[in-house]
Amino acid sequence: MVEYIRGKKAYTKWDADSENVDIEYHDGLKQSAVGGYLNGTKGKIIKVLFLLLLFFLGFVVGYLVRRGVHEKYFSSLQSTGLQFAFEFKIEDAKFLEKEIQSDNIKEYLRNFSLKPRSAGTSWGKDVATVIQRHWEQSALDDVRLEKYFVLLSYPPLNGSNLVLTVDEKTNATVTNFTNKPANAELKPYLAYSANGIAFGKLVYANYGRREDFMVLQKLNVSVGGCVVLMRLGKAHRGDKVRWAFEMGAVGALLYPDPADYVGQHKLFPKGLGLPGDAIVYGSLKTFPGDPETPGLPSIDVAYRPIPGSDLGLPKIPAQPISYNDARILLSIMSGPDPPTSWIGGLNVTYRVGPGFESPNETQTVKLEVNNMLQRREIANVIGVIYGRIERDEYVIVGCHHDTWTTGASDPGTGMAVMMETVRAFGALRKSGWAPSRSLIFASWDAEEFGIIGSTEWVEDHGKELMDNTVAYINIDSTVTGNYTLEALGSPFMRRVLYEATKEVSVYQFEDQPLTVYDLWRNRSPQGQMNPHSIPKLDILGSGSDFVSFMSGYGVPSLHLQFVNNDLDFDYPLYHTDYDIYDSIANFVDPSFNASAILARVVATIAVKLTDTLVLPFGCDDYVDEMNRGLAVLKRKYGVFLLEHGILTDILQKAINHFDRAANIHYSSFAKMNGTDNVLLYHEFNHQLMQVERTFILPQPINNSTRFRHAIFGPHREDIHEGVVFPTIIDAILCAQRNATVENVEQIKMRMATVVQLLRMAEIGRAHV
Repeated sequence: MVEYIRGKKAYTKWDADSENVDIEYHDGLKQSAVGGYLNGTKGKIIKVLFLLLLFFLGFVVGYLVRRGVHEKYFSSLQSTGLQFAFEFKIEDAKFLEKEIQSDNIKEYLRNFSLKPRSAGTSWGKDVATVIQRHWEQSALDDVRLEKYFVLLSYPPLNGSNLVLTVDEKTNATVTNFTNKPANAELKPYLAYSANGIAFGKLVYANYGRREDFMVLQKLNVSVGGCVVLMRLGKAHRGDKVRWAFEMGAVGALLYPDPADYVGQHKLFPKGLGLPGDAIVYGSLKTFPGDPETPGLPSIDVAYRPIPGSDLGLPKIPAQPISYNDARILLSIMSGPDPPTSWIGGLNVTYRVGPGFESPNETQTVKLEVNNMLQRREIANVIGVIYGRIERDEYVIVGCHHDTWTTGASDPGTGMAVMMETVRAFGALRKSGWAPSRSLIFASWDAEEFGIIGSTEWVEDHGKELMDNTVAYINIDSTVTGNYTLEALGSPFMRRVLYEATKEVSVYQFEDQPLTVYDLWRNRSPQGQMNPHSIPKLDILGSGSDFVSFMSGYGVPSLHLQFVNNDLDFDYPLYHTDYDIYDSIANFVDPSFNASAILARVVATIAVKLTDTLVLPFGCDDYVDEMNRGLAVLKRKYGVFLLEHGILTDILQKAINHFDRAANIHYSSFAKMNGTDNVLLYHEFNHQLMQVERTFILPQPINNSTRFRHAIFGPHREDIHEGVVFPTIIDAILCAQRNATVENVEQIKMRMATVVQLLRMAEIGRAHV
């Protein structure tokens, strides 16, 4: 039976009817005093624990209901012996590996990078239709467009945003910086910037991080009433603008300094160095999803706030400028010299201001932003190959298709890999193969505006996805270099990733193949000084479509990308009009073999997760990462915690207890492994799938619908950086800036919450 919601299929039930490589190889990589039992800090903790208990009981009820539904199904399945057909076959992985061809990826990229594909535009809609058509031709069981109506931000329709220097006495324009590259299709702007006109003296604030503003305070330089000039990099552009506002700035300018965007590169088109007229586009929204519908899908009947409501968007106007323009501004700056680390790559004397030196001291900066906020339709493309045994368990592979410019790298390389992967699975499907679990391919819209398409889809289908999704594999800019693999993910994804990378070859080295695992371990080891170290799997923060799956709903997620050996200069043309096909074909991946290799790794992971009977999730990997994260927390914040009487012992004990419980459960499973009782395998897998979900905080505790994972998530000061115990670190940073009793107690409460979640997550724990 197929259920329909708002006229489209819901995921509550799936309708089963309906070469020589250019990668080089080297050796060595814070109370009210009012009385009452539930008031005060103790009361808060009790409330928190009560909410957690309710949250956990929901899982128990769901589990019992699910068990009853499945017992009858699996007893019949067992009698047919189909459990033996639930098997990963290496032949299927090798078929996919052989089927994936670099020439196909090259052509996909060439076609996908012909013109911009900004979300909500006609070109954006066209590309979704093209993807749908291709997938329908690839033998997928079902392909559909799933549409949402979201609030997007565009540059002014008439005229442009203005950046000027004006004479305060005459109000005459001195210099007009309102330019754009000759090849630009899009007017320079930053999505979701506040509109308005800002006048102020200019202050240079390095990267615009919180610590940079603290340096300015030490130099007795105030940004109050000023326009702040900041380099791109080191933190999310939206956080830079937020911190500038918090410090009293009235406007912000962001530019790419050559020290970060050129380095030793020759300028494009002779190399990957960013030309001086380039504008770097981007969104200032620092949270995923539609600003108007947090936690709920942006369907046509969704409630939206009245115009003028606070949507959590920037409060001051901001605009991108080129480094050619930044050079002119910096060359006439007054004020003290900055720290050496603030000096960039422009051939000027860097000074912090405020304002300009003589004879330009009467000049001030005028910034005028007139962006448009419009509600527009976006479309995700969803393709499914139904599982023949566990039809209601899903392995999802996703990549976004929208761009700022032509987007050859972001996301062109990812979409090319995605298209070829889907085509290869279609060929495998035509050969008679069908996955044991359902395999879903998703092409997301409006990622560039702040991870909107995927977030709305996850919010739309959240309950079913939270219950039944095995894993999410994310690709985006898959190839920005060809030196090594960069992987970010849940520790639960470590094992299957290692297995897959050991099976995909980079090239033959004499009689021995060099695998992706070999290359990755050699060039990006977990322990830099340990020659026997395993490859490094980093923590997921934010920045791409994995965030709502992992941080919102506890779906084990993975993000893969080939990168350069120097990540500071990984791909300087990112988000500019110079991110074109030639940059990839001439400099990044000329043979497209790195792209093909990554596609083969993605395909191998997908087929392993769909067809392996026992999910390859290791609680020991989770424990290892938590222990490493706790060590980092103690090293960075241990002294502060001790000064306030806070011990981390309870965290270590909880981790150890979680570890012991998991070991006991795995041992019990090992004793029954090989039995014909398929229900036992299903229940074991289901328990593994629920571990990550248990770490998702109930919304009232975290006061966020977006980042709710208690163990892994974005750092407060840089959402792109993933950290262990993010809610605890968040509380520590708040207390360090203002050590009130309330803020210190917040650390204790969040630590106690994590401990309780670890108890709830103990696999095999007896239930009431």
